Amino acid sequence: GMVARVGGDEFVIVLVNFTDLAELKLITEDLQRRLRKKIRFGDEMLQSGASIGVSWSGDRRARNLLAESDLALYQAKKLGRNRVEFFTRQLQEDLRAERRLAEELKRGLERGEIVPYYQVQLDARTREIIGFEALARWKHPEKGVLAPGIFLKIADEHGLSAEIDAAILKKVLEDRLVWLLRGYTVPRVAVNISASRLADPALLGKLRKLDIPPGVIAFELIETIFLDDSDEKLLDHIGDIKQMGIDIEIDDFGSGHASLIGLVKLRPKRLKIDRQLVTEVVSSAEQRRVVGSIVEIAKALDVEVIAEGIETEAHAVVLAQLGCDGLQGYAFGYPAPAAEIDRLFSSMTSRIEKQKAAMGG
Repeated sequence: GMVARVGGDEFVIVLVNFTDLAELKLITEDLQRRLRKKIRFGDEMLQSGASIGVSWSGDRRARNLLAESDLALYQAKKLGRNRVEFFTRQLQEDLRAERRLAEELKRGLERGEIVPYYQVQLDARTREIIGFEALARWKHPEKGVLAPGIFLKIADEHGLSAEIDAAILKKVLEDRLVWLLRGYTVPRVAVNISASRLADPALLGKLRKLDIPPGVIAFELIETIFLDDSDEKLLDHIGDIKQMGIDIEIDDFGSGHASLIGLVKLRPKRLKIDRQLVTEVVSSAEQRRVVGSIVEIAKALDVEVIAEGIETEAHAVVLAQLGCDGLQGYAFGYPAPAAEIDRLFSSMTSRIEKQKAAMGG
């Protein structure tokens, strides 16, 4: 065979005269095993690894092997690195479909098709609305309203996450202004912020241009962005965002490997307990102890707690007893477009006015 470096840390290996696919698999496994071996460099032992994409053909005149193996390599990196992937026609079709969707998503962003759907958050004791979470939806011209599971991963892989975050925040501020002009009292709205947008050095300037009033917007960070990250620049950046009056919230707390040290460093305004911890609190004493411990730690740090994924009244009662400040989930409302939230505000305002009139009578 022949080995050649084609640029950066990428190499091509051309093999001939192997008997079948089984032998080729053995060769790639042996190659990967050898590349994983530690290498002594002075006083240090260096660890290496490799992602490998493979294509093969019985036709010695095959011209697409390089392009096909490159697609397989892309898939190997996408699925977690340090693995071997073989090219298939299905892989080619899947990647083509993904790229088409990414191109459609770019056009959708340009046309304003990415919009927020709002899910209510209630006070755990009074059951009054204390906030909303704005969740991204894609109003696709042909496929209808698409949930984030269909496009957010592709957005992240194709560098579009920050643009989606910006589009949602802009639309939330527009919706909020409409509601205020109609005389409604609008609680805070939490919007997600991706790692790529948070790392944008121009973010603070972009936020200042939006002239966001203090206390009306919260940024939700997934815990893996920061809690095990000692990057002081990132913490300083988040500190500057707080200074602008934007709350910081931690989403899906308990789903990853959050460190208490990270939580102490960041001091978010509130954290949201992941739905996986919430699901069994009614039936499991152990889960209640876990959630209760999280609430106690949060209270010690003066951090508010919201439980998400509430699907029954029983869940809501138990989580209120455990000390949660807020509740969010299908038991209280599904994510809804701005027009439905407008009707919700209208009905709430009418009810308050009737109560005032009755008290006056």
